[in-house]
Amino acid sequence: MTEALSPTTGWGVLHLFCKPRPDTDAEAVVAAVKAAQGEDHQVVTFAVVGHKADVGFLALGPDLWRLRALQSALQGAGLDVAYSYVSLTEVSEYAKGMPAELLDALLDRDAKDFTRELAYGVAADQAELDALIERHAVGWTLDRIAPLERNILRVALYELSRREDVPAEVAIDEAVEAAKELCGAEAPGFINGILGAAHREGSASPR
Repeated sequence: MTEALSPTTGWGVLHLFCKPRPDTDAEAVVAAVKAAQGEDHQVVTFAVVGHKADVGFLALGPDLWRLRALQSALQGAGLDVAYSYVSLTEVSEYAKGMPAELLDALLDRDAKDFTRELAYGVAADQAELDALIERHAVGWTLDRIAPLERNILRVALYELSRREDVPAEVAIDEAVEAAKELCGAEAPGFINGILGAAHREGSASPR
């Protein structure tokens, strides 16, 4: 088995745009996606409206070789790749210690003050917020939690521990709803469990 090739920070993201051929094996396509999902990788499929591609895949995971293997398996199933590229997880994963002027440049110029406070606050307190996540994510290390789920947890924990005007129930409910909309099926319960435990313990209570 090929040794995993992982970025030093964050996860790789494969963006794949394909066009099926008449001989495309649909079952092999499904099997390729499920195989990647079974190895700590997340894969989302979507329809593409355009003349160059009809279907797209967004795969996220810690092993760049595994992402490449997914692309090879999909091509072997009869999909022609119209366009593909690999990126790293969003800049928010690396915002810790980022100068305010650089972080500000990443925000929409119309972003509300509250949004800016969350962005600056999470970046400044990321180490403490991550420690809270690790304390309450029983059986999980931080790097095993998907980046998007980590960021949802960070924002919610920041609200719980820094914003007295945000009720705990609201912060937790918003995080769970975000997970339902943006993450996998098990993420809402996972996030609810961590936030609930932090709130009950008082470790995320406002300073």
